[in-house]
Amino acid sequence: MEYVIWGLTANQVADLDLNEKPLYTKATSMDEARKIMRILEEKHDCHALRIQVIDGSIPDFTKAINAWCIWGSVAALPTHAPTHDNNNKKGKTND
Repeated sequence: MEYVIWGLTANQVADLDLNEKPLYTKATSMDEARKIMRILEEKHDCHALRIQVIDGSIPDFTKAINAWCIWGSVAALPTHAPTHDNNNKKGKTND
């Protein structure tokens, strides 16, 4: 895991977060990132700080690929879970 602290330096103005910069990239835990963030705020007057957690693992895209193969495209995927009718004896879903 990587913990990147983003924010604005003391002389920057918060205008839609377009000037946000990575201020620290070497934190090895969330606790360490929070401590560094406090130091950046208190000693360096940085503001609008946030921590980005980057999981370096390779994502498993097989579910998305399988869904695309079944439905024909991602746009065709259902947008809601089917509802079940408890009175329906055959186990069919009501959509």
